[in-house]
Amino acid sequence: MAGRATIGTLGGRRASGSIALGVVTEDLQAAVTVAGRLQQRGLRVQVVDDPRTTPASGLHALVVDIQAQDRLEDTAMLAERWAIWLRERGCLRVEQRIDSAFRGAPAEVLRGVLAGAGAREPLVAVVTAYPSAGRICVEGVQSVHHRGSGVEALPVAAHLELGAARTRISIDSLTSGRQAAVDDARRAIAAGHRILVFDAANEGHLEVTAAVVQQLEHDHEVVTVSSGGWLRFHPALDADGFVVVAAPGSAPLDRQQLARVADVYGPAARVTTPTAVLRETDAFLLDTVAEHRVIVVQATERQDDDPLVVADDIAAAVRRILDVSTRGRHPALGVIVSGGVSSGKTIRALDAIDLRPGNELEPLCPVLRLGGGPFANLAVITKASGIGAPDTLVRLVRRITGS
Repeated sequence: MAGRATIGTLGGRRASGSIALGVVTEDLQAAVTVAGRLQQRGLRVQVVDDPRTTPASGLHALVVDIQAQDRLEDTAMLAERWAIWLRERGCLRVEQRIDSAFRGAPAEVLRGVLAGAGAREPLVAVVTAYPSAGRICVEGVQSVHHRGSGVEALPVAAHLELGAARTRISIDSLTSGRQAAVDDARRAIAAGHRILVFDAANEGHLEVTAAVVQQLEHDHEVVTVSSGGWLRFHPALDADGFVVVAAPGSAPLDRQQLARVADVYGPAARVTTPTAVLRETDAFLLDTVAEHRVIVVQATERQDDDPLVVADDIAAAVRRILDVSTRGRHPALGVIVSGGVSSGKTIRALDAIDLRPGNELEPLCPVLRLGGGPFANLAVITKASGIGAPDTLVRLVRRITGS
């Protein structure tokens, strides 16, 4: 991070191409949290706190720390200048990240973001819930759970100083599915409402909200305000990464753990075998990694197969998936391999120059990163065969994806 500089329309040069999302945050902790959430999807993100910075090329998102608490100037004006800065660097969307308990100066920042976002009649989508952090929004009221002191109820409209042109998209609407919620939002817009406050009590509501906003973007310039919880789903860029989970199927617990991954991720998981991976076309595999969050490679359920041959097949299949993925838009976020022999052969097949060990995430489940080679910095988690509980592999996948 460079030293402070005056923020205006000059300083830095526009990066080549457009950037899908620019996020305005009030402090560095918020900025790195947002960046981490986006990066866990496999998106390329840069954090900036100096307007002289030239953004890197090929970014999906720029996250700026406006250092609101450290500067003496008017917060709204500061936010406006940063919003202009993001637009000038090619950001197609601008989002304000707010604290989920409305700490800081969210109303002032919102005024500045709206002034600098460059939209004539912006549609404002407000998504304050962060269910995995214990923050939900019901009937326009944010519930903040405090350990040992109960629940604090915070009216969203009051804390963001939203005007009368607001309305609410209810949990009932979101639970009814994307089309029902889109229809409700369009009726509200037709009635003159330009600020949509989305309720949400779980991750599913946030996923539907993201789909609704994506649909509304076809007809409106949308500025979003969120606590960051929905950034697992927004923006929809068709560039999210995937995780490979591979294991021999000889041990009953291993089969149970693989089946649990497939069950939890449902249609977002693709279950295949090493033989199938090695015979499929590159185009088929590119579609597979584009359409699925988790690729489950299960070798065999037979007890009499040579474990060395099985391990070679797993290693070759994992390497093939990763090789093909480098020619597409969807990066590999990590690999999880169960079984000592399979783990060793898979790691060697990835041709790292060196291995950088990390922590033991669960008993006998260490993580390492590949140093150098074609998959530099890729996370690989190994797991001893027959170890853990039925949900162990699910938890390890979530360690990689941040979910």
